[in-house]
Amino acid sequence: MYTHKAKSNTTIMGNVCTQSYVQDDVDDESMSEEQRAFQEALGAVRLVPRDPIRLRDLLQLPSSIYSNLRLLWNDAKLVQQNQKDEVFMLAFDNNSGISKECRNEISKIKGGSSTCTSFYLRESDASHFAEDAWALLGNYLANSNVLKCVNLNQAHMNTSRMTPLFRRELTKSESIKSLSMYSTQWEPNSFDYKDHMIPFLQNSNLLFLNLYGNSISTDGFELLVKTLEGGSIKELRLDQCDIGSIAALEDCTLPDLEELHLSRNNITTIPSLDNHKRLYMLDLDYNKISEPKLLHNEGLKSLSLSGNNIEDEGIDELANSLKHNTSLTELKLMNNKLSDMGLCPLLKLLNDVSSIGSTIKSNHVLTSIRSFAFSDIRDKTDTPTKKELRKLIKDATRINSKSSNPGRDKIIQTQLNSTKRHKLAHLEGVSAESLLSEDESFILPEILSLVAETQGQNELYHMIVEVVPYLM
Repeated sequence: MYTHKAKSNTTIMGNVCTQSYVQDDVDDESMSEEQRAFQEALGAVRLVPRDPIRLRDLLQLPSSIYSNLRLLWNDAKLVQQNQKDEVFMLAFDNNSGISKECRNEISKIKGGSSTCTSFYLRESDASHFAEDAWALLGNYLANSNVLKCVNLNQAHMNTSRMTPLFRRELTKSESIKSLSMYSTQWEPNSFDYKDHMIPFLQNSNLLFLNLYGNSISTDGFELLVKTLEGGSIKELRLDQCDIGSIAALEDCTLPDLEELHLSRNNITTIPSLDNHKRLYMLDLDYNKISEPKLLHNEGLKSLSLSGNNIEDEGIDELANSLKHNTSLTELKLMNNKLSDMGLCPLLKLLNDVSSIGSTIKSNHVLTSIRSFAFSDIRDKTDTPTKKELRKLIKDATRINSKSSNPGRDKIIQTQLNSTKRHKLAHLEGVSAESLLSEDESFILPEILSLVAETQGQNELYHMIVEVVPYLM
């Protein structure tokens, strides 16, 4: 029986094992048919590493060849594992300065532990990683089938760390759903994230991406959203990233995007977001927006515009753009540049008392408008007029949130009460005497009956006096 004497040379590059077997003391001419078949099988192992049993079935090897092949395969696997362990120990040994907790977590990920669904790296450990440690970490993370969340917020990622981590294996990850890198120390002149982050994002199934505090810029934002276009991303956090424009959102589609956080940038305008059908939350706090016109973004439910450059004219434009909006329920406007009467357009948006028909056509969707900030008290800008406007706005949003028929309840609570109607009319800049427009006079009997039922005889008298012209 032929006995094969071989040397096994194994080279490990990340998770790729290349096996080569060199036969000793046997030349081509003296080989038997069985020996040649054995050498062909070894070539197949080298070119197509797989389980020997599957290889035997594929090549229909004789049992004698298969037995030798099986021994070599097991030896190679053992060599491979030993070398992997040796490489791991060299990069993460006890003398490296990396904590035992961190080493154990990385070892579990390397071993494919089903309990390691998230990985969090602290700067106290990251500062001791050499380049090969970053490369190995990227390899281990990429080959895990259960890892969902990678948090590098505290790792102070920079060029020397990002490059080996992302440049090879990590771009192959299919299991990672969440990546967070808060305030990394990217160096724009020496680190081009096109070559590192972008390939990873193109091949990933990310649902959550947090790049808060990175110098992404407007060009980087455009590249990022184009890279994510058509993908599965649901939440994107790009706060404080030196972004001046988000117009790129008009030309791409993020079909699953639900939350977009862009606070503390330099954004001046809100583009149309119609392409992003599932987007319901947009955070634009502390930008440079002065004209917050909302362009047909019908799916949006929450809009945050606190700390911008919005003055009275901007609020008027915003209110006009929300007249026919049927989705936005929450609006935040704290710390803007509004005068005492600056919130009046929003009050009229919610409860227009210029006529009963106008009240019915008012916005009945908004359930929360926040405009007060404690800095108003500190800066002594919280005047009685502002307080009154906030109270009236809150009354209207409360009706929107609790009433099954907001239009009817607003009419009963404000239009049919002469004192409240005159107060609202004064703030909104409309006449309190035009309760009914000419084409609404046919509902007068119903209105008078409703006044008598809900407001009492005194209000009924005032109502009759006001509508006498309609009786003439």
